Amino acid sequence: MTLDDLFQRSLALPVLPQVVQQLLASFQSEDLRADQLAHLIGQDQVLSAKLLRLANSAHYQRPQAISTLHQAVQLLGWVNVRTLVISVGLMSCCPQLPADWSKRFWQHNLRCAVAARHWAGLAGADPELAYLLGLLQGLGMLPMRLAEPELMAKLDAQTSPFELQRWVCERLTLGYAYTDASAKLTAHWQLPAVFAQVLSLVAEPAGSTALAKDSAPVRWAGLVQLAVWRAQVSEGAAPAQLQAAWPRAMAVQAGLPETAESIDLASWETMGPELMVLLG
Repeated sequence: MTLDDLFQRSLALPVLPQVVQQLLASFQSEDLRADQLAHLIGQDQVLSAKLLRLANSAHYQRPQAISTLHQAVQLLGWVNVRTLVISVGLMSCCPQLPADWSKRFWQHNLRCAVAARHWAGLAGADPELAYLLGLLQGLGMLPMRLAEPELMAKLDAQTSPFELQRWVCERLTLGYAYTDASAKLTAHWQLPAVFAQVLSLVAEPAGSTALAKDSAPVRWAGLVQLAVWRAQVSEGAAPAQLQAAWPRAMAVQAGLPETAESIDLASWETMGPELMVLLG
């Protein structure tokens, strides 16, 4: 099945909530005011309820209950609220998949997002865009798993879906990797072109002609590759182990130092304190 064939199967394509599509389309816009953001989120009652539940969770330690979306935007911050709503909305876009696999998938994908955001500042990049790219990079797995569950199970037996070598395995078997499907999915959803431009490069090996040009999409792709690497290494790995395994080629491509000595290889709790809230 080709990538085009995959996107002919409408039942296999995740449905993006309208509010999430609008928020993703507005990520580069500073024109959206706090009251407009609250109004936009309020159009989706399910997302509104989830946001208020998250805002009142113990993680945010607010002295008083947050009862309205406007309060949530004011107290949590415009960018935090938009990121939370996008995360929750994407996590609900494909309920057909088994719960145990979905939980593992979203744990991995959210870790990619927070790792990309964590290193974005060091690379001189926009942390919110980094988070969104890390979050979107894995979404191509969803239609692939819905359309070809048996084939995906065979590939799983060869290589975990959450290892870097999965890209190689998929391209050898299918002719495309899940990140290619992710790029096509963002275009299908009519999201800003930057998402497809970057995601289509993420699975390219270091030194490929596609990555030869020093451009913004290439640097973003390197940052996402590095975030995927960080998400797939052992959660309990000691800093010394991570430093020894530092992927130099990916780091250079992302505009980060070649060696890991000056890199903050922080814990997941430090990089993404909202992870447990979202996964819970």
